Amino acid sequence: MISLYRIIIYGLQGIKRNLWVSTVTVFALMVTLGALTATTVSDAALQSRLKDLRERLSYVIFLNDSASEAEIEIMRTQIAQQPGVATVGYVTKQEAFEKFRKDIGSKSDILKEFTPDNNPFPRELAVRFSDLDSVDTFNGFVLEKFDPLIFDTSYTKNQDAIGSLLSWSRTVRFAGWVVIAFFSLYAVSTLFNTVRLAIFARREEVDIMRLVGATRSFIRGPFLVEGVILGLIGALLTVLFTYIILYQLPGLLNQNGSVDSAQQSQFSYQMTRVVSYLRDGSGALASFGQIVMLQIGMGLVLSVATSAAAIKRYLRHG
Repeated sequence: MISLYRIIIYGLQGIKRNLWVSTVTVFALMVTLGALTATTVSDAALQSRLKDLRERLSYVIFLNDSASEAEIEIMRTQIAQQPGVATVGYVTKQEAFEKFRKDIGSKSDILKEFTPDNNPFPRELAVRFSDLDSVDTFNGFVLEKFDPLIFDTSYTKNQDAIGSLLSWSRTVRFAGWVVIAFFSLYAVSTLFNTVRLAIFARREEVDIMRLVGATRSFIRGPFLVEGVILGLIGALLTVLFTYIILYQLPGLLNQNGSVDSAQQSQFSYQMTRVVSYLRDGSGALASFGQIVMLQIGMGLVLSVATSAAAIKRYLRHG
């Protein structure tokens, strides 16, 4: 217990002696953890947008008038069993007519020529997806299996929007992990050199401890304590900034009038959607609690592992 106490005290003294180097180390960790957080939040924003699109997007199959109700029911059943399909709704000719009349509103004169016996609107199957990646495969299945029953589909209309969003999602994820890898190397390099400088500044003290028979664990202890403390400080500061940006910044901007009303509305809406998605805890690394744990865990791993490697190298070659 006494040895552990001394190790902690020596570690705190080491941070105090090398305060400017410790500050640089904390900054390097914050930059790395900030890049990781930005990537996670960007992914949450994209997933929120994809969720919105999934909820609003319908792959509509317009059916030929010659298709029988029995054929449509078989088609509907088989479509519902396809991967990525969430729901399959059926719209009758009359329902399609009523929907069109509601959409055009005051231009109801257009509809005078239409009667229940003279209804040009086709029946529809409206398909919603749980996985937008499956839309292309689904479209191929539908056209191959049920082409004689189909008048047209909305695939072409939706294809560009889906493809663009999925492409951006993959690009942002890839770019985010590249940025994280770069700043992780930067943090490891900075922390490694920080520990080496700390060891060099205290080399006489370390050599004396070795001469009087101090164990390797006792010598390594203060430097590992420094790594833990610096890792925690960097992680907690990053958590604080993340909380301010996600939960406080939109309200502060609105109160202070830092942006015009249109920008306020758009910014607040987007941030609200992201925060809502994070609070829902949907998907990997989605909830704010998971982001906090990831920041603290990565900060500790980077700092402790790098400190251990640096002191081990010195003791081996020193």
